[in-house]
Amino acid sequence: MRKLSRTLLPVLAIATVLGLASMSMAQSCQAPENDENSAYMLAYYSNANFQAAKAPLGELRLANDGDNQFSCPQGGECISGGIISPTLYADLYVFDNSQELQDCCSCPITADGIISEDVNSELLYRPVTGFVNHFGLIKIISSSTGPDATQPTPTPGIRGWETHIQALGQFAKAPLFGTDSVSLNNYAIPQGPFAVTETQVQDANLSFAEEVTLTTLCKYALILGSGRGQCKCTPEDFTF
Repeated sequence: MRKLSRTLLPVLAIATVLGLASMSMAQSCQAPENDENSAYMLAYYSNANFQAAKAPLGELRLANDGDNQFSCPQGGECISGGIISPTLYADLYVFDNSQELQDCCSCPITADGIISEDVNSELLYRPVTGFVNHFGLIKIISSSTGPDATQPTPTPGIRGWETHIQALGQFAKAPLFGTDSVSLNNYAIPQGPFAVTETQVQDANLSFAEEVTLTTLCKYALILGSGRGQCKCTPEDFTF
């Protein structure tokens, strides 16, 4: 028994040292904590496509923070911020205020790059329903693969800001079908003046069910839309 103890103790000591070393190495290869480390974000648009009322254009601005890539050399520590970060893709899913998907697309953004998407002419470009949309929700997945909004790989790194158009005047009743509204909702046309505010998009929790829903809706929109249902992406250096 004493001989067995003398044999096992050195083995256990070596195993303990190796275990601690491996834990230390694993910890050194973990990405630094980030207070805004979400790969899923939400924004809304308002008073879009009211050209007759001279409403300003809404813009969604998206940037790649360049800090989503971490390098852990074998036996070394993590390095962040000092290496080239890969391109990320902003997978966009644009809904109207009846919770129906209108457009989807995947826009590439290189490290430290920024793009701006016009709500009227890009995010609501040829919606799959064929209706003119004025109010709704924009869902954003920061993805490391693309450009394909039907197969995202959620990866934190994209930040966003959205301008909101607020009508300060009275609302006039719109016709059921017309220049400013061809939907069945019979929207009221806002009257100026208009106020423009800008807020940061809101981080959200991306569940597996939500991801499957978004990608499935996007697939159907692109297949059944016959050219409709795909929003447009502004290339970098052509923003603002």
